[in-house]
Amino acid sequence: MEWALAHGLTVVGYSIIKPAKTSYYLEPLQDPHVSEIAGRIGRSPSQVLHRWALQLGLAVIPRSSRREGIAENARLFDFLLEEADMRLLNGLASLSAGTPGRRCPAWAEDVYGLGALPEAM
Repeated sequence: MEWALAHGLTVVGYSIIKPAKTSYYLEPLQDPHVSEIAGRIGRSPSQVLHRWALQLGLAVIPRSSRREGIAENARLFDFLLEEADMRLLNGLASLSAGTPGRRCPAWAEDVYGLGALPEAM
């Protein structure tokens, strides 16, 4: 992602908050950390995750088939996530994709220290 931004490219995510079943223990929308942030700032988990992606510099194309969901998706530009919340969400991204000794995704801050752990066999 850093390379793309440095070269003037825009990374776009379509419906990025409901990924296909992979190695996630929890879907992002059901993560208690995301729910806590959403409750504290009076937003939905979907809005929190879309706003997080926007603040990272991504372009997002949210989707919904419900009228309420479409209206909710339109309300992403009237709030900001605090730095602590951004770091927490970045850390969750590294926990879901990283392994001991390997930071993944490379752009995510290693909030939980996975890179310092011995590599997995």
